[in-house]
Amino acid sequence: MIRIGTDRIAVALVAPRGQFALMVEKELREPGVVTMRCDDHAGLQNALDDELPDIVVVDETSCPTPVGQLQAIRAQLPIAQIVHLRAGDAARCNTLIEWGADDAIDRSPAWPIRIRSVLRRARAIKSLEQTAIGDVILDHRTRQVWCSGEETRLTRLEFEVLHLLFKSAPCAVRTECIAAAVWKDRSERQQRTLVQTYVCYLRQKLASSESVALRFCKVRGYYFGPRRKADRSISIERAGVRMYANGDAG
Repeated sequence: MIRIGTDRIAVALVAPRGQFALMVEKELREPGVVTMRCDDHAGLQNALDDELPDIVVVDETSCPTPVGQLQAIRAQLPIAQIVHLRAGDAARCNTLIEWGADDAIDRSPAWPIRIRSVLRRARAIKSLEQTAIGDVILDHRTRQVWCSGEETRLTRLEFEVLHLLFKSAPCAVRTECIAAAVWKDRSERQQRTLVQTYVCYLRQKLASSESVALRFCKVRGYYFGPRRKADRSISIERAGVRMYANGDAG
């Protein structure tokens, strides 16, 4: 599964083929919005293998048993916005929200306005979830990281170090601060070695970045700076641990 870019909104439209589905797709046709249409709930399940949507739009005609299907979608996608279209009267809308929808829209001609409102909310939420430094993107909720548009898989400790650097940017983070946050139960000597080791792991995994590099200043600590042409990867063998430095000594 993928989710790329801070301004990209993925929408799963669950609606049978027809004029109404085309109308909804037209309203979703905004910059940065990618729509995947599914005929029914089974089609949505298959689509989830490829991408996790930020919004799920469900048409009433595709949902013969809405209580079970809405609850299943909510269980699989606890953070996604679920919008139910052509829901009928106000009582029906309230019931659908109780079953798991975030919004239920009746057959009023004003439904396109509500769709655009949902897109605005999704963008606002995503701007809080993801942070970008150059072409390195970190998703605080899913704990995913992308570098130059490609997902980069990190271990738990690698992510904790990177997350601290992102939270502190543009300020640098000293070695002892990283150690206290991630390895507070280790000795001072172990802490320094662990910080250096995991920073080098991060340098290797983020080496494809075309705009930033993880640097070190003896006075300030570790920080992200502009990538220079002279940057290069150097493999280092130290204490039986293979580490990677990216130009700067750390």
